[in-house]
Amino acid sequence: MAQVVDHAERALVDSEANVYVRGGELVRVVESMALPIGRKNTIKRAHGAPMIAAHTVVSLADCLNRVALFLRFDQRDRHWKSADCPKEVAETLLSRVGMWQFRPLTAVISAPTLRPDGTILSEAGYDQATGFLLIEGMDLPAIPEEPTLRDAEEALATLDGLLEEFPFEGGTDRSATLAMLLTAIVRPSLPTAPLFAITAPTPGTGKSYLADLAAVLATGRRAAVVGGSCDEDELDKRLGASLMAGDTILNLDNLDRPLKSERLCQVLTQEVVKFRILGRSTNIDTPTKALMIATGNALRVHGDLTRRALLIRLDAGQERPETRKFKRDPVQVAIIDRPKYVAAALSILRAFIVSGESVGSPSLGSFTEWSNWVRSALVWLCRPDPVGAMEKARGTDPERERTSEILAALLPEGTWTVKELSRRLAPDVSINLNLRDALASFLKHNQFDRHGFGNWCAKHQNRPVSGMRLVEAGVDAKAKVRRWRVESVHQDHDGLSLKSVAGTAGTRGDSFPLRTVSMTK
Repeated sequence: MAQVVDHAERALVDSEANVYVRGGELVRVVESMALPIGRKNTIKRAHGAPMIAAHTVVSLADCLNRVALFLRFDQRDRHWKSADCPKEVAETLLSRVGMWQFRPLTAVISAPTLRPDGTILSEAGYDQATGFLLIEGMDLPAIPEEPTLRDAEEALATLDGLLEEFPFEGGTDRSATLAMLLTAIVRPSLPTAPLFAITAPTPGTGKSYLADLAAVLATGRRAAVVGGSCDEDELDKRLGASLMAGDTILNLDNLDRPLKSERLCQVLTQEVVKFRILGRSTNIDTPTKALMIATGNALRVHGDLTRRALLIRLDAGQERPETRKFKRDPVQVAIIDRPKYVAAALSILRAFIVSGESVGSPSLGSFTEWSNWVRSALVWLCRPDPVGAMEKARGTDPERERTSEILAALLPEGTWTVKELSRRLAPDVSINLNLRDALASFLKHNQFDRHGFGNWCAKHQNRPVSGMRLVEAGVDAKAKVRRWRVESVHQDHDGLSLKSVAGTAGTRGDSFPLRTVSMTK
């Protein structure tokens, strides 16, 4: 049996069958319709969108029957006869985790992209250097081997033309949107990329349309949509199902509450995340090669997500923006002339890479390679720094607002222990009403939650917020518990400016040209 399985595997490898290794599983690429999640929810995909699915015993046996001839010896006739692939062969092959000779599958892409070393990948099929499977060829307009600054400026004008009628609130919002379009094309080659959160004060302003525009450039189809208005556990399941299926762009659509998710934080800053397969107790290593987009009216990003998100604001200044008339449909334009816009995006990034110039931009933690490529290319072309949109996300963080309110109320209280603070908040004690209002979430039936507030203090100590921070003020000698106080801290309100400087780009191995980092105030 071992020899038979060896020969069967070799037949699949030699024929380049639809069998790949991904996340410790044998997988295949199929065309998909909606993928059910749980009992009620689905990931909405365009018909025919590519999807990665795990091989089963039946599907693997089917592949073997197509590429190999199985024979069994007939004892009655005393000669060999053709037969179907034995079930045991497929089962044994599936069980050989870590021993497979099949090609690793990093991502399934539908548009030419840049490899991590900066070269253009445009030939359909499997790319040995990256593990990308480009499933659709594209007749791109000619891209110079070494595009010039002028080439990049013309390409940026072409790409920017798609955004003419979107009502951006400011230049940073438009620049962040251009960063989203560029990221959509090269996301598989980037280890990590930030979340692009699109918001507007009223429905019908074009939030989902903007997400679809990025998806059309990268995939030729509208974005796979996941309802994001759910609890964290349900969102965890949806993210896992989408990433395991190989979606390269995912839109958390129509959020009606602040976006908060520890798992989404992991997806944005880790190259591989473990997800549990629905209905099984098995966890698999899942690559996070997807551009994450979120949309919602008055969308707010919560907690740790604020440093991982660029907030793009649209505002049409109308009560019913859906009634506006447009000169053209940018999504349809992108579909019709998709090769032109894909080539424009590749030209912009390629021109910046071969220029050898450096952009003095502060390092962006967790997204260094994205900053070296996408962010730096836009700053090089004299566009506003798209990371300015990250400050917008931080400014709307409800957790930061709550923390600031609590610290401001505690600032005049001097030093205190949690127990002493609890006494001050007793119903029969007259205290500053601002303090009671600020700590209202810790008051349950007029009883102060000392344990919960103690955990809050431990979590937020030494963290500067709005020019204040909570610090430990020693240990109470009698009670042997920590004392706390809020102190003012110096806060530099000067902005960071970016300037182009001549220089030579360094490299890390053979990939991701690095840029000289400098900061000016």
